[in-house]
Amino acid sequence: MSEHCAGFFRGVIFPETPFRVKRFIFFVPCLGLLVSATLAVQIPEPKIPLSKLPPASGVDQVTVEWQAVVADAASAGLALTRLQPASENTTRQKSDSFLLTADKAKAFREKYAGRPEAKAAELLEAKSRLNSALFDNQPQDALTATIVADIRTDFGIPAKDRLETVALSEVVRLQPMIRDRAEFLKATETSTRNLISEFPSEVGGYEALFRLAESQSDSAKGTALASELIDMQAPASVKDSARLFLDRQGLVGQLLPKLAEAALGPGNLISASQGKPIVLYTWASWNPGSVAFGKRLAGIVPSGAALIGVNLDKDVATATALAQSESLPGVQLYDARGMDGPLAATLKLSTTLHVFVANIRGEIREVSAQRGDFALKFASALR
Repeated sequence: MSEHCAGFFRGVIFPETPFRVKRFIFFVPCLGLLVSATLAVQIPEPKIPLSKLPPASGVDQVTVEWQAVVADAASAGLALTRLQPASENTTRQKSDSFLLTADKAKAFREKYAGRPEAKAAELLEAKSRLNSALFDNQPQDALTATIVADIRTDFGIPAKDRLETVALSEVVRLQPMIRDRAEFLKATETSTRNLISEFPSEVGGYEALFRLAESQSDSAKGTALASELIDMQAPASVKDSARLFLDRQGLVGQLLPKLAEAALGPGNLISASQGKPIVLYTWASWNPGSVAFGKRLAGIVPSGAALIGVNLDKDVATATALAQSESLPGVQLYDARGMDGPLAATLKLSTTLHVFVANIRGEIREVSAQRGDFALKFASALR
């Protein structure tokens, strides 16, 4: 799987069973923003879990065997999380593990065709095969395409489950385009709009379009997509996210020291940096990606700029210890109120990774400098 992605596909790989077996969730860091289900960076629990299928009547042999299939898949999933993601060998292990899960799901599906559990097995088989293709950087084969097509047109399967499967199939299709960011973004937008048209009542497509807006290195394009979402028949939660995004974009041109003073009072670390360029980044202990990105800034931010980390943990002691152990660059701001704190509200924060850049006059020039060419954005904004 490519390491050049910058957004997030979201979704669940193992379908929820009628027997309340715990779901195991995996994510893949990529820019397509449709659905995810592999192993990679940290992302919060998805907002749309797979829906429950009708329960089987009684606990019989079928139930026992299906529970065993799911338990094996969950066990394999936990084992995958312990593998280092970078090496070719572990990538092969992950791909093979997904194929093994797919084979078990297929055997169960064929043995118990017609049972409610067979639907869940079909979903598990499809997503496992698609994830194997992702790790192998391969297109989906004919068998996988057939299964996905069957799921897509099986209206006995809840729409959100069909959407997640089709979207993951789109992730596999778009993967070869990743190296050309412009082509990839364009194809992803087309794919996302098609999913919204096919599944207009499902939140997933609208959420994907919003994540696409967030992932734009071109702020004007991101703003246009977010504005369009507000005019669409999108769920209220997505529209609220889009409005917050637009409000954050509206901070460009405002004075960061004055905003900080209004939120934190006089004499705070941000206001004290007035007179020099400021790079402010947010991070949290539960988001290792934000910590890793913060560490990278030490080698990117131009000399002479004030580098300030804003932690969003409520457990300040744990966060402070982590910042020290990871040698996070710059001075650090902590607030036990976390995302509910006044600075987070003032800066319109919606996640635990934002990078703001203010010039020598304190004017905010970037509110999403983590997207695109970081060094170029920083150098341009700080001039």
